[in-house]
Amino acid sequence: MTSTTNVAICTNQLPYTWNGNNYTAAGTYNVTLIGTAGCDSIATLNLSVNPTLTSTTNVAICTNQLPYTGMATVTPPPELIM
Repeated sequence: MTSTTNVAICTNQLPYTWNGNNYTAAGTYNVTLIGTAGCDSIATLNLSVNPTLTSTTNVAICTNQLPYTGMATVTPPPELIM
């Protein structure tokens, strides 16, 4: 018996664990599994690793516009100098 698992992850999700094994890079991996009746099964993992996407947005606001509610809430630092 054979089975194939296709997985796409980001680099920050490495290592990827599958069938008790850790994988640290994209690739095709095969493992042989032995069932309770002694029959062998071949399981194939097709692992795709995509780069982690990041972005930076610079925002200028006035103190009366705080808290800013863009992608996350930003509040003034403990010592806000005006």
